[in-house]
Amino acid sequence: MRPILDSIVIPKHAFTATLAVQQGLATVDNICKRGMVIVNRCTPCYRAAENTPHLFFVCPFSNGIMQEVLVWQGVTRRVLSLKHELYKLALCRGKLWKKKLACCALAATIHHIWQERNARIFNDVRHTPAQILARIKYEVCVRFYAWNRGVDTDQLLSLLIG
Repeated sequence: MRPILDSIVIPKHAFTATLAVQQGLATVDNICKRGMVIVNRCTPCYRAAENTPHLFFVCPFSNGIMQEVLVWQGVTRRVLSLKHELYKLALCRGKLWKKKLACCALAATIHHIWQERNARIFNDVRHTPAQILARIKYEVCVRFYAWNRGVDTDQLLSLLIG
């Protein structure tokens, strides 16, 4: 869980991601465990019961967004689970700024998927994966530019814009 708490990660993104790691988000399965009776269906896809692993990594809607975020960072592997993503971040070697970018992007993606889920339930508002991805990229880029000290700007720009 340490990578999510990196200083570059936007605090509200870190909070949502930390709750996801701890299975503390108010997903339908967690609400049902507390005794409320509601239909347990994933809000974005309606294909399976909503729980943290499904909502962020199995749901086709969310998995597509997660996969696009990895492609944006130049990673070609599949997204498997939150535990696996945190393990990969812990093993990340090389340039520090690339690891920080990956931490920031993972937390932002979790936060924006959760925000989309809530917008669909409470406001009856639906965004496309492309709109959500654009918001993720924008927030990560803004945060990264604010943090950027001594990083090769050309290399950073090509990664952030690409």
